[in-house]
Amino acid sequence: MGAKATAVQASRNGVNGRFIAATVQTLRNKKRLNEVLRNGLFDVLVVDEAHRGEFYPDHKRLDVISTVRRYCPNIKVLGLTATPVKANGENTAWNYDSVADV
Repeated sequence: MGAKATAVQASRNGVNGRFIAATVQTLRNKKRLNEVLRNGLFDVLVVDEAHRGEFYPDHKRLDVISTVRRYCPNIKVLGLTATPVKANGENTAWNYDSVADV
């Protein structure tokens, strides 16, 4: 039997899946993120649109990656982006263990 995949979004709260899909916007809510993290340790966090500024350290919103790393210190973070380097040469992949330039 395959592993259970669930979603955490809006009224859906599938925090008990082996694979959990959620948007960064949902996980910025500390209550929702804590519900997901109570499920146990995670091996991999995959972040789509990894070049987005919401993961920069000076951003005012909840830094989802840092929070997950505190709870799961051995987690690998894979960032997916079509923009690993901005036009000004700035590297957008600084917060990831691996980046797929797709």
